[in-house]
Amino acid sequence: MGQLRRFGLLICLGLIGVAAYVYLADRYCPIDAPSPGFSPLDAVGDHREEGDGQAGSDGGGGHNRHFGSPIPSFFDLTQAQAEQFEGQSRSSKEYDKSPRWITKFVCEAKISDISIAFFTYCLVIVTGWLVSATVKLWESAQRQEVMARTHERAYIFGGGPANIPNHLRTAGDDADVCATIENFGRTPGFIKRFDWGLCDEKDFVSDVPVRRLIEDGLLRDIVIRVDHEDVYPPGQPTRHFQKAKFNYSANKHKIFFGLFLYRDVFGDWHHSTFKLRLGGDVRKMESDPLPGCYSDWS
Repeated sequence: MGQLRRFGLLICLGLIGVAAYVYLADRYCPIDAPSPGFSPLDAVGDHREEGDGQAGSDGGGGHNRHFGSPIPSFFDLTQAQAEQFEGQSRSSKEYDKSPRWITKFVCEAKISDISIAFFTYCLVIVTGWLVSATVKLWESAQRQEVMARTHERAYIFGGGPANIPNHLRTAGDDADVCATIENFGRTPGFIKRFDWGLCDEKDFVSDVPVRRLIEDGLLRDIVIRVDHEDVYPPGQPTRHFQKAKFNYSANKHKIFFGLFLYRDVFGDWHHSTFKLRLGGDVRKMESDPLPGCYSDWS
């Protein structure tokens, strides 16, 4: 509604401009009345009438009509025309030297020029409105695409630890717990890499995001990188991620942290992290999240 109102306002401004031109032209532009053209035949006719009158007054037929007043010569007629044209030229030059160019502009413009200018003005307005509407449609489509991707993408998070079932344990390996992983999104996620580690709480910088700790090399000596590619569909229960497993009793009260790097079905890259404090009860194998445990994600 606001667009139509602005469109109508601009059209009204154009009409006001046309009306202003008509007013100025009517008020300040002189109307040139057509002057009778000078014709040599008219001059000859005038002189013939004078000759006829004079001949009649001399005695009724005693003289022929051509013996009256002499007919002007061609040189006289040409000189008269030259003087008339010279006068018109002087007035035209004086008009051209007028300092009020706006008056000249208004007075010399034709109604066809004004009509073309007005319709061109309307065309510019309509074109601008179409461009604005197209840009808004494009922006709306961009927002809808972003919303669709945000709503339909994969959201992969992990943590744990979770007890490894006996049938999944490896003979001779004392690892009894592993990380967990789950997709909370609406489409599959494609895991590409998992970085994780165990750190003493006194050496762990808790107020720095886990991703910075790993990528900046602040925990270089204890970070384990697992290049693992797998697909994790949505709507499934929490799964064991046995690429990151360890012995719980040997790491009590330590900080268990990790970073998942994955890609969604739209081809965009994302990450999620966690940082957990392991408990001291081997029977429960619990962990407590640190402040900002799951806040570092994209």
